[in-house]
Amino acid sequence: MSRAVITSWVNHSIQSDLRGLTQQVMDDAMVDDGYKIRSQVATTALNHHRHVELPPLPYPYEALEPYISKEIMTLHHTKHHQTYVNGYNTAVESLAKLVGDGSAQAARQQIALQSAIKFNGGGHINHSLFWKNLAPASGAGGKLNPDFDDVESFKKEFNAAALSIQGSGWAWLVLNTKNNRLDIITTPNQDPVISPHVPLFGVDMWEHAFYLQYKNVKPDYLNAIWHVINFEEAENRLKEANPKL
Repeated sequence: MSRAVITSWVNHSIQSDLRGLTQQVMDDAMVDDGYKIRSQVATTALNHHRHVELPPLPYPYEALEPYISKEIMTLHHTKHHQTYVNGYNTAVESLAKLVGDGSAQAARQQIALQSAIKFNGGGHINHSLFWKNLAPASGAGGKLNPDFDDVESFKKEFNAAALSIQGSGWAWLVLNTKNNRLDIITTPNQDPVISPHVPLFGVDMWEHAFYLQYKNVKPDYLNAIWHVINFEEAENRLKEANPKL
C-alpha cells in the first residue's frame, strides 16, 4: 500500500496532543512508547487524584454534517466517550485502594480491575484519536490528491477490513514500525493499537458511531466517513512516528 494515501494534500491542520495508556499502568500498556502519546493515564496510576478528562472536540458537533449527524456526534462524545473516561477513573481509583494489600482477595480484585482498565482506557485512547482524525469536509477532511491512482482500491480494502469485524471494534490504517510499511488492521471491542503498529487513523465500527443515521447499513457509513477523514492529521502522526519517512 502506498504511503501516498496519507500524504495527500490538505488545507489546514489540527494539532495532535493525545493522552493514553502506557506500560506503566499495571502492564496494561496498550500504546507503543515510540508513539509519544502523553501519559496522563499512566500518571493517574501513580497519583490517582489526577483523573483523565473528556477532551474537547476540535470542531462543533454539527461540523461533520451531512456525513455524521450532530445528534450522533453529541451522543458519541458526551455520553459514550464520557462513560469510558468515568469507567477508567473509577477502576484506577479502586486499584489504588488495593495497592499494598498483599492478600489473595486483593490480588483477585486487582486482576479483575485490569479488564476494566483495559476496556475503558482503550475506549478513551481510541476515541481521543478518532475525534482528531476527523475534520469538516471543507477543511482537512476528505481532501485527496486527484492524481493518486489507487485511492479507490485503498478505500475498498479498508472498508472490507472494517466490514469483516464481528461484533464491535475498530478499523485502522497503521504504520508497522518493524518494516515501515502501512497496514490495515482491525482491533476488537475497545482494544487499542499496540506495538509494533502506530495508529494513523481509525474508524469506529461500534453501532453507536453510526446507527442513528445509517441504521444497520455499515457500507453507507463507511462511504460517508471518507468525506471527513483528516489526512493531514494522519500524515502528522506518521511523521511523529518516523520523521525519516
